[in-house]
Amino acid sequence: MKKTIIFGVLALAAGCFAVNTACAQIQWTPEQKAVWETETTMRDLSLKGEDEKAWSYIDESYQGWRNDIAVPRSKEARIALAKYGLSQGGKNLYIELSPVDIWVKGNYAYADYFFNSFWENGAGKKMHSHGRSMDVLMKEGDKWMLVGDSGGADATSK
Repeated sequence: MKKTIIFGVLALAAGCFAVNTACAQIQWTPEQKAVWETETTMRDLSLKGEDEKAWSYIDESYQGWRNDIAVPRSKEARIALAKYGLSQGGKNLYIELSPVDIWVKGNYAYADYFFNSFWENGAGKKMHSHGRSMDVLMKEGDKWMLVGDSGGADATSK
């Protein structure tokens, strides 16, 4: 049993190293970099507490369908939920985004990525979740706007 556990841990570590090495070698096009910059800008603004600025990257046509909800959520509903959490004293502490794939064709794009986040709820309890997401973006002028997303926390997130 002990050998099986050790073998499993070593195999997992080797797999993580291989994935990290492969991801580090990916060379994004300027368009892909611009899409990813939008993703990281939204994250950075949220971490700084500049939520209104972060939400300015969400298009009015937005529909998001997270794993934990029965039907897609509008921009208005997404922001209302976020505002409620913030009003209860919640705050983001750390959000790591790891891109897997970014596809761009003309004014449309999607970004697939893993996330790892830590936040504090209104009672001061530190929380953690990890999972994956696919964001759909549309270019309006020179700005990429979030028009949809799907995904969410893994079942093992607490």
